[in-house]
Amino acid sequence: MLIQEARLQDGFQCKLLINDIDLVGVVFGYSIPKKDTKSVAFSKIFPLLKGISWENSFYLAEAFIIQKYQNQGLGTLLQRELLSSKDKLIFRTINPFEIKALERAKNSKVQELFYDPVKIKRVWYGIE
Repeated sequence: MLIQEARLQDGFQCKLLINDIDLVGVVFGYSIPKKDTKSVAFSKIFPLLKGISWENSFYLAEAFIIQKYQNQGLGTLLQRELLSSKDKLIFRTINPFEIKALERAKNSKVQELFYDPVKIKRVWYGIE
């Protein structure tokens, strides 16, 4: 469902990692819209980004590696492939492994940007 919504957004990009028999992982995202999607209240997020110069970032909507393939560096590899041409990236996650994978993929430190104005316990992050 999330990928169906994401693929309709401007700037949508997706990378799949597949071996002979399995889908190993997926990473996808899109340019930050000013209007809400079903999953993100971008109308509330965008003004916050503009105030800290992150409004032209790429939104990483989802990234995952199937469990039996985790801890092999494949998530970092997949994200590096998608994000190599992106200057600034924003995302939200509760997964500390995702943060570490993005830091490795971009060879940079993740920055905490702000708490989500709708889902108050969720943090938005950025990485350059």
